[in-house]
Amino acid sequence: MNGDRNYIPAVEFNNVSYSYPDGAMALSEISLTIYQDERVAILGANGAGKSTLLLHMNGLIKSEGNVSVFGVPVVKKNLPAIRRQVGYLFQNPDDQLFCPTVYEDVAFGPRNSGVNEEDIAELVRESLASVGLNGAGAHPPFHLSLGEKKRAAIATLLAMKPKILALDEPTASLDPRGKREISALLEKIGGTQVFVTHDLDLARKSCQRTIILYKGRVKLDGPTEDVLKDRQLLIETGLA
Repeated sequence: MNGDRNYIPAVEFNNVSYSYPDGAMALSEISLTIYQDERVAILGANGAGKSTLLLHMNGLIKSEGNVSVFGVPVVKKNLPAIRRQVGYLFQNPDDQLFCPTVYEDVAFGPRNSGVNEEDIAELVRESLASVGLNGAGAHPPFHLSLGEKKRAAIATLLAMKPKILALDEPTASLDPRGKREISALLEKIGGTQVFVTHDLDLARKSCQRTIILYKGRVKLDGPTEDVLKDRQLLIETGLA
């Protein structure tokens, strides 16, 4: 982290292990801390446990060990509060956009949290404006391009005013221009962000810190520039 940042723990994983229903180990004894205002890349080959780790941050998966968000344990009784703090972006935006219009998708979270309709309208307007989708509220999501869908999905998170963004492959399947646009958007949003990604350029440009997972364990955790200079490690872990 940069020296001017506060060392306030945002997400803490303590001895987290998870096995799939068939018994295959996905995560093994993961202990790490992500700090407030850090932007952290989690890298690894397919099957390394990256998305599984991310799903623990708002309780979509429960396993052995403990996870906390700003000191609050990620357990069943706390999940409504945790999910207001952690905005989770699915890899496929079609999993996040399921309403007849973009407006209704962005309004969905606040509405289900009891926000009144007047305030919802303002939240939707602000959230769509922040991702460059002014005027798109009346559009059906399936009419959007993939890049627009990704931005609309991010808007659904922003409407909930989360303190942390958990982002599963935010630039996946985008062309170079689309990748640049999403990278610039996330940089503008700022705050605490955790990226699961195969996009080494995104990690290099956007994240101060990079964690490499290999076979469900933390293989390396350090400054992004140092981690990505280790060519032999990238080859050994299937990243190059």
